[in-house]
Amino acid sequence: MDTNTMDVEEDIDINVVTANDMFRTDVDVYFRDNSAYDETLNIDSLFIDADGDDAVFEHSNSNSVGVEGAYNSETDQSVDQYIPNSNRDIVVDQFPSKSSSSSDSGFFEERLYSEGEFSSTEIKSADGSKTEFWRPNVPEPILPVRNMIFENLQKGIDFYTKYARRAGFDTRLGSEKIVNSKKCYKYVICSRSGKAEESSSNSLKVKQKRKYPSQMMDCRAKIGFKVIDDTGRWFVNSFEPVHNHELYTKSTVHMSRSMRQLDHYDKTLIWQLNKANVGAVRAHGIVTGFKGGVDKQGAKKVNYKNFARDLNCYMKDTDASLMFNLLENRADSIPGFSFYHLLEGSELRGVFWADSIAKRNYKEFSDVISFDATYRTNKYNLVFVPFTGIDNHQRCVTFGAALMAQETEEYYIWLLESFLNAFGKQPNVVVTDQDAAVGNAVQKVFTQSKHRLCMWHIGKKLTVYVSAEVIRESNFRKRMQNLIWNPCLDPHLFEDKWNSLVAEHKLEDNPWLKRMYSLRSRWIPAYFKDTPLSGLMRTTSRSESENYFFQSFMSNTTNLVMFICKFDAAMDKQRSIQSASDFTSVSKLPPISTRLEFENQASRFYTHKMFGIFQKEVHDCVWSCSVVNCTSVYDHDSFLVLEQVMGEFGENKSVFFNVKSNNFRSHNRSQFQYQVTFHQSEDMFRCKCMVFEHFGFLCRHILSVMKAKFISEIPSKYFIRRWQKGVIRSQELEKTYSFGGDIGGCQGMIEDAYRVVADSVNMIAHDPDSMTLFLQWQKEIRNKIEANPPNKDSRTKDELIASMIGISKVDKITIRNPKNVKFKGCGTGGKRLQGRREISMNSSKKDGRTCTYCNKKIAPGEKHDRRNCPVRKEDERKNLVDTSEVDANPNIV
Repeated sequence: MDTNTMDVEEDIDINVVTANDMFRTDVDVYFRDNSAYDETLNIDSLFIDADGDDAVFEHSNSNSVGVEGAYNSETDQSVDQYIPNSNRDIVVDQFPSKSSSSSDSGFFEERLYSEGEFSSTEIKSADGSKTEFWRPNVPEPILPVRNMIFENLQKGIDFYTKYARRAGFDTRLGSEKIVNSKKCYKYVICSRSGKAEESSSNSLKVKQKRKYPSQMMDCRAKIGFKVIDDTGRWFVNSFEPVHNHELYTKSTVHMSRSMRQLDHYDKTLIWQLNKANVGAVRAHGIVTGFKGGVDKQGAKKVNYKNFARDLNCYMKDTDASLMFNLLENRADSIPGFSFYHLLEGSELRGVFWADSIAKRNYKEFSDVISFDATYRTNKYNLVFVPFTGIDNHQRCVTFGAALMAQETEEYYIWLLESFLNAFGKQPNVVVTDQDAAVGNAVQKVFTQSKHRLCMWHIGKKLTVYVSAEVIRESNFRKRMQNLIWNPCLDPHLFEDKWNSLVAEHKLEDNPWLKRMYSLRSRWIPAYFKDTPLSGLMRTTSRSESENYFFQSFMSNTTNLVMFICKFDAAMDKQRSIQSASDFTSVSKLPPISTRLEFENQASRFYTHKMFGIFQKEVHDCVWSCSVVNCTSVYDHDSFLVLEQVMGEFGENKSVFFNVKSNNFRSHNRSQFQYQVTFHQSEDMFRCKCMVFEHFGFLCRHILSVMKAKFISEIPSKYFIRRWQKGVIRSQELEKTYSFGGDIGGCQGMIEDAYRVVADSVNMIAHDPDSMTLFLQWQKEIRNKIEANPPNKDSRTKDELIASMIGISKVDKITIRNPKNVKFKGCGTGGKRLQGRREISMNSSKKDGRTCTYCNKKIAPGEKHDRRNCPVRKEDERKNLVDTSEVDANPNIV
């Protein structure tokens, strides 16, 4: 340390103490006046100005002292100092001018480096061996200048952050000074400020840490802000622009910390794709592709994964409470939303919900519903039970959904009672599997509904419970399938044919067939002939299809809050398809294949899907059916309609009538007769096939009679409302509420802004001149926003996630997460239980034993090994093998 005494005035002596440090000069200034007291002039900060010529110090002395000159022994240069009044600066000439290039000076040479928008001046050593320092070159509007004033501290920090991003370095908040509980000073420093932590060599006493490369370079670049009295405004009182490390360039700026920060676009996309069951890694790949490559996308995969982790960690132990609050808020604020829950103590065990759109669908399509439990849709193993129906486009429609902890009769009773309370009426037909708990619950709650068992599940078990020999060596299986699926049989005729078929194959004592026969009224179509529209759903395949649909959105790691959000996303997709089908049916007419007026009439009433089915009946009434007899009986006419069914390969499509035989004749065809009655006074038709009663549209046989009687229009009573196009107005399918996804409270305007920009680009994408002008306009808008930026989002991470999800974090856990949930078939140790059929199929796939002599695969139960191998015995007879090998080693098989 060197001390230099300088006489500034006759009554004041100033001692300037300097350290030989290029970037830091610790200065203490002492002065003594005629009143003979000592006071220290403390230097608060030091920085190098933008030209690199001056070292600027600030002191905090309260006296007003004027200093005219000084001498610096370290640099052998004159020192110009001034303190015109209190709280001012002392400027010390420390660096040589930019024109100085003499190696004898011991200072620096400078070289300009530029890449794209990034430009910096490299300050090299005198011999040019290495670059010592970097000083960024930025446009003046964003260059910090001492004494710049900002309305508040945050705007000053934002201004410096913008400068740092353009200059090519990252920043972090530095130290601050608080006086009388008020913040007076604040520093923002380079992210490479400070020194790297030295690791201890004593590995026995110090816990080993991961060895991360350190970015600390002891850089001294920074900016200091100081408050202006009590006005709340701040000004720049110190600024050091020079760095001792290389700055980011155009090719490396995307690796900077500031560019890796997730913006609004990234966070919104992660959240929206997460609801569609798209993970963070795939979301990062999608965004990278949209932005034009890795160098355009600053955020890394780990940043996306971290935010997805934050979304999950937001719930933690409050998952059930958050989901409960979310659904309860909807029930309180949304008209028509129903929500029921089941608790054991404070633990969530069941939840059921349905909205107004589901209730509107149920009002029109409640003829037949189905529900079936599905698994592995959430992290708690809760059973997911959606209620499924069929809409007017023959597509699945979801009426409501539930999560349950158990599949017992008590839980299903609670579920069906909740469903009944929400929708107010029972369905006509309920289709389920053979679960005993479900069957008992349906009979106790849905007392006015007809319970139907899934025919497919029953038919699938036929090969399991019936002897394989009977299945293999006879046509029992084919005849049984034709019998149980025939919709035209009467109950007594079905019973006769069943008993005859079982007796023919001597299966009267089969316990499974006995049990299925005792349940025949709950699954055989003959017993549902009088139930309207019972043919719409005879199996649970609709429910299984819906389960597969929902599982594409969910996984076994989904928490409860995310489950609700993903369910909403799935319902939005389902209802958008329903609205699109409605729009197509209303706005377009399908092609007509005949000149029959009732086909044209049906095209104006039915949806496109239903008209396609009805048009098949029209086609067959023309080419496959004909009225062969007509009899008048009292108040009605009776018609005999003969239907010709084409062969397997569709040969000989012509149908002709043989006058002599009075029958239709056709090669490779089967003939069926159907009786149709017609009450002319009431315009009422009835066919033996009962297609209208089961499916809701006229069959080909009735259409044949109408064609023969020259009836051009179908009576209006045969157009039922559930198949009508536009039965539910499009406005009724629109979602009138929105929960979550509102970042900053202006999500709707954000979406509109994206659409406006996208539409504008689409209109001018082919015109380079227009694109250039449009891009110029966008940059001007961005510059105006940057010139007067709004206040920075001050919300915490939890508050931001709360705005996206739509529910705030709870302070106290009122409902605990489900625990120890096991569903049916889960077995022990996490292994799923297998049925008899699955076990048999898996065992048949296993490789059986192989004879080590002839290499033949040995069938199960076959007595064949190396000792009694027929091929070996034949070779022994011919003396081609030495038997001593087998005799010496009896373990050979």
